Amino acid sequence: MAQDFRDFLGWDRRKKQFYFLPVPGHVARTFRYLGGKQKTQADVVSVYKKVKNEGPIDYVRHHSFIPRFERLADQWYLIVNPSYFFSSDGTRPLYYPDALLSGKKRLDTNSTVRGQVIMWHRLLSDMKLEDAGGLLSARPGSDRIIRFGEPPIIELPKSVPEDVWGMKGQKARKPTAADEQGSFDI
Repeated sequence: MAQDFRDFLGWDRRKKQFYFLPVPGHVARTFRYLGGKQKTQADVVSVYKKVKNEGPIDYVRHHSFIPRFERLADQWYLIVNPSYFFSSDGTRPLYYPDALLSGKKRLDTNSTVRGQVIMWHRLLSDMKLEDAGGLLSARPGSDRIIRFGEPPIIELPKSVPEDVWGMKGQKARKPTAADEQGSFDI
């Protein structure tokens, strides 16, 4: 994978993750692809400055993923765990990225992670990539060493509504008098 995507993806040995590289001679990069239902784009390398749009770069956020290959019933699958990589200037890793990473991951919702998985699938699947001035786009056809097919489709009978998931749901729900007495409706 590192060979196939060397022009677009870097490898962080410490965290064992692939991440989008900045545009040569520039930093920010956008990726255009077909999302779940329509054409969309993602700012996959984003520059953040201490003062809005002025001054030196504070840090750069790169979309990334942690890969893991698993074999299930004679078939190999790539498990994609979306994440973020932070650098000081687009090339050098940030010394202490943990606070930024945990803050960004806290803001991610189920649909955000789903969108990133779709984005990584579009990048890694049988596509040729074109890069024009920081705008990376995918089109069918490829001569890659490793090829990826469609992800498996798993249908579940139930789902958890986004508004009651995790801490967001607990904070959004106001305690009632019944809660204080030890009983409440579920």
